[in-house]
Amino acid sequence: MANKVEDLVNVILDSYNECDITARIDEENMLNKDILIEIIDEIRKVLFPGFFDNNKVRSEYLKFLVGERLEFIQYHLKKQVSNAFANQDVCRECSKAQAEEKAEEVVFEFLNKEAGILTSLHISLKRVLVLHK
Repeated sequence: MANKVEDLVNVILDSYNECDITARIDEENMLNKDILIEIIDEIRKVLFPGFFDNNKVRSEYLKFLVGERLEFIQYHLKKQVSNAFANQDVCRECSKAQAEEKAEEVVFEFLNKEAGILTSLHISLKRVLVLHK
């Protein structure tokens, strides 16, 4: 078991080296941890409406609620990604506008993948439910 954990640790450490833009090792952290946590909380609420909400999620407000959450995620995640780009080799020479444009592309791609994950999750859950009937 210890070797499996060590192998997993090594895979994760290698990924940090391959894509160092996702980690700030031995450098000042320029990202806002509290905002990143809020973004993750909003993503969970989009993926699992009603499970992580403090109030009842009503179907008549769902479109508004999802739109509001996606707007929050997009706005704040774009700022964080832009900060990461501005402080990494990916875009060190970029203007602020160029870093924000690149960040917007990355965030939009992420949100599209999030929608795909949600669809895949629903399909998988339906299959599991059918198998257990």
